[in-house]
Amino acid sequence: MTSLRAGIVGAGFIGDIHARAIRAAGGILSCIAEVDEHAAQRAEARLAPLRSTASLEALLESDDVDVVHICTPNALHAAAAEMVLEAGKHVVCEKPLATTVEDAQRLGALADKLGIVATVPFIYRYYPLTPIIHAGH
Repeated sequence: MTSLRAGIVGAGFIGDIHARAIRAAGGILSCIAEVDEHAAQRAEARLAPLRSTASLEALLESDDVDVVHICTPNALHAAAAEMVLEAGKHVVCEKPLATTVEDAQRLGALADKLGIVATVPFIYRYYPLTPIIHAGH
């Protein structure tokens, strides 16, 4: 079986977590995209992908990425997810997928139309302390 090759756009705190998750699942961290060359180089030194780039567009043009993890600020999620889907790559988007219901529905319809997987992880769903936190304790 071939390992899934992943890219990450946005290498802040949550990008670090996604990098670990990719490797823990047996995937390959092919590329990290950041906002500029300096940030991309810092992320590359810290997270050790095969390479880094200063744009999502450059990541999407590559043949060594099957799925893109979107770890940017929330307001950028929908636009990035749309770009990834239109490039024919699968999407793992940090929550929320979009900041409006309409954008989320449009992205879901686009993923269905293209036959591409788009998912939003909920890592705290079964975390034991979640009910306590939500109960205000």
